[in-house]
Amino acid sequence: MEEPESFAAPRSQRALIDFLASIANDKGHFCIISSHSGVIAERIPNEAIQLCARNGQQVTFTPNPAPNLLVDRIAFYLRRRFASLVEDQAAKSFCRALTEYLDPRVAADLDIFVAGSNGEISTALKTIQPDSGERLLLVGVYDGDQKNSIPGDLKWPAICLPGGTNPDQIFRELVQRNATTQIAHALGFTDAQIVNALSGLEGTDNHDWTNRLCQSLDISIAQFFRKLVPLWISTNEELAQEFQRELRRSLKLG
Repeated sequence: MEEPESFAAPRSQRALIDFLASIANDKGHFCIISSHSGVIAERIPNEAIQLCARNGQQVTFTPNPAPNLLVDRIAFYLRRRFASLVEDQAAKSFCRALTEYLDPRVAADLDIFVAGSNGEISTALKTIQPDSGERLLLVGVYDGDQKNSIPGDLKWPAICLPGGTNPDQIFRELVQRNATTQIAHALGFTDAQIVNALSGLEGTDNHDWTNRLCQSLDISIAQFFRKLVPLWISTNEELAQEFQRELRRSLKLG
């Protein structure tokens, strides 16, 4: 296939390469593509690339060319990966749901890891050495109640989730503050199912409350936060937008 970028926009080029890869894998076909499109090259493993260049009256081929060479020659896009460290599963689910809702393009490149505690987040951010090539950018995402407790000697940026407390408490209060019908609609259940699930949860701590409610409804913690985040944002939009701005700044996205 010769220079498919001549007939396709960048998004279509990505889709075309994905389609060709699928066909080649399913049918065992071998495909040769000549292209000067960085968009196409970024979808292909480096070991499958031969860089063609003029050498006087001849032509030379460089197998498995270095990424920086591709950047220089064909505007190859060096995709950066983003990673964040959070305290627990609730924080991971809240961070993921917020980012997917407000900034899907960042969410697609963001991996979120549970550190286990605020102290473990700090330890990792002090220990892991920054990548000089900036192919991986790391950010610590603490619970909202840690805003004034973040250490000042971290090697990576750190921000806090929106709200002045932990995600479990934020969403417990959200459920308690809103009408049962509204919560049931957001989660995809009947009023009776929500009432039954909430019965018996009084007196439990916030972390157990989230876990037990999700178990009773037979949904994951990630589903719980993803479905309720739009409702939370509807009355906390400025907090949500400020968090996303801080996250983008930390990831050097402006």
